Amino acid sequence: MNRDRSHSILPILQLGAAALAAMLAGCAGTGSVSQGTSVVPFANHPGSARPGSRKSWINPALRSKSLLYISDFFEGDVLVYTYPELTFAGELTGFRYPEGECADSAGNVWITSEAPTDNVAEYAHGGTSPIQLITVPPPSGEALGCAINRKTGDLAVSGGAGDQIFIYHNATGTPTTYTDSNFGFTEYLGYDNQGSLFVDGGNASSGSFHYAELPAGGSSLEDLTLSETPSGPGNVQWDGQYVAVGDQTNTIYRTQGQTVISTLTLSTSCLSQFYIMASKKRIIAPDLCRVTADIYAYPAGGSPMRSITGGLESPVGVVLSK
Repeated sequence: MNRDRSHSILPILQLGAAALAAMLAGCAGTGSVSQGTSVVPFANHPGSARPGSRKSWINPALRSKSLLYISDFFEGDVLVYTYPELTFAGELTGFRYPEGECADSAGNVWITSEAPTDNVAEYAHGGTSPIQLITVPPPSGEALGCAINRKTGDLAVSGGAGDQIFIYHNATGTPTTYTDSNFGFTEYLGYDNQGSLFVDGGNASSGSFHYAELPAGGSSLEDLTLSETPSGPGNVQWDGQYVAVGDQTNTIYRTQGQTVISTLTLSTSCLSQFYIMASKKRIIAPDLCRVTADIYAYPAGGSPMRSITGGLESPVGVVLSK
């Protein structure tokens, strides 16, 4: 398949193919981690010269550490770093447009991609081969965002084009499909601490931001109208207190139901998925425009505390596996 996934990284693709290619060529670095004004190099990073025939690998000495997975959308790879050291640990290869990521309580990582039909691949923590592959059923046939219900182990997948989301009981088998005709496409989704699922995407008639909830134990999606409207559908994640919703640029809305409790602004310009570590008061945010993966204080926002500034080509998705 070769579908248009422009709604999933809308701010970037609006640049146009030529401008995007030039930007990525100019911004790709040699592989380093920035800490304030200092730059700490790391060895054996693939940088921008990654051959298509290479295989997935993870440094065996680093597999027991917490691992940060970053989807490199156009390169078709997922790069892996230790956290908090940000040491390059390896890469998972062979994807077509890897995008959304989520992790379960066992540390297993789920990655959505198009390869060649849209699917969600499950990797064990530090593993290099999928231990399970789920293909999203028609008519949607797309997999963009994913989320794990920590109370039940269910896997939720947003269906991209169309009005569907899919929930796989215990993250396996045939999904239960939920639809909301007010969605033109579904983008990201996330569970809160009670097991309610929140989904964003685009409105069916206007393409503007649309938001809905599948209450814990509920049977249908319920539309929500936030008191402040994000400019676009970005990541959705429980932050330990509120449901955080991104806008695909630089703002994250901390919400409770339909109410925006507060907002924070990051010094980023193309924010799709992010990962919040509530207990550490940190947020990790790939920036597709600047071609970095940045770590900020949360919920303070502002400027990044540390950044991966090289070796990435098109960073979009991110998750931490412990």
